[in-house]
Amino acid sequence: MESGSYFVSWLHPFKEQKLIVVGSQGMTVFDDVSKEKLFLYPHKIEWKNGKIPVAQKADYQVIPTEPREPLKEELKHFIQCVKERKRPLLTGMRD
Repeated sequence: MESGSYFVSWLHPFKEQKLIVVGSQGMTVFDDVSKEKLFLYPHKIEWKNGKIPVAQKADYQVIPTEPREPLKEELKHFIQCVKERKRPLLTGMRD
């Protein structure tokens, strides 16, 4: 089953900037407001008697990240590609 949702509001009283990706072996949370940005929650669902779902929760793990600005990094890469006449990592074109 695949699903997705998003909520955007400049009037929302709380500053939240999170991206949550849920998979069959756990979930990853990116929290741009937190000091630590990326977390892995290795939660799983086990099926008892093949019928009853039971959550198997585990402690989260912090995934280390470098404190860089994505747009600045993308622009630096673009400028480098123009100067060196190289193809960028992402072109927007299908190969």
